[in-house]
Amino acid sequence: MKKEFLPYYISRALLSALFGWLNVCISESIWLGIIMGLLVFAVFLYYLHSARYLVDASHPFFPLRRDERSTAIRNHALIIAVEVFAVFYVLDAVAPLVGFKITVLKNVAPALAVAAYFVASLVLEKAR
Repeated sequence: MKKEFLPYYISRALLSALFGWLNVCISESIWLGIIMGLLVFAVFLYYLHSARYLVDASHPFFPLRRDERSTAIRNHALIIAVEVFAVFYVLDAVAPLVGFKITVLKNVAPALAVAAYFVASLVLEKAR
C-alpha cells in the first residue's frame, strides 16, 4: 500500500464497510456482510493497482481516470453482459413453448449478466 493513496484506501474501506453493513441488514447474516464488504474492498484495491486505469495522485479520493483502452474494455464487457442477459431472458420465454419447465432463468439472468461483465472485463484486460 502506498502512502499517497491513503485517502483512497480509507474512503473505500468506509464504503465497503457500509456495503457490508447494508448486506447484514438485508440478509441478517453477519458473516455474509463481512465477506461482501471485504470482497468489495478487494475490488477497489484491484482497480487501483491493476494498471487498467490511469492513476492521478493529485486527486486523492478519486485517483482513477479512464483512457481509451479502459473505455473500450468497459464497452465491450458491457455488450457481452447485455447479450448474456438477453440470451437467458429469451430462453426463459422460449423454454415453455418447447416443453421445458424452467422458471429460474429469468431470476438468474441479472446475476449471470453481472458475472459475465466482470469475467469479460478481466479477460479483455489481460488480452490487450
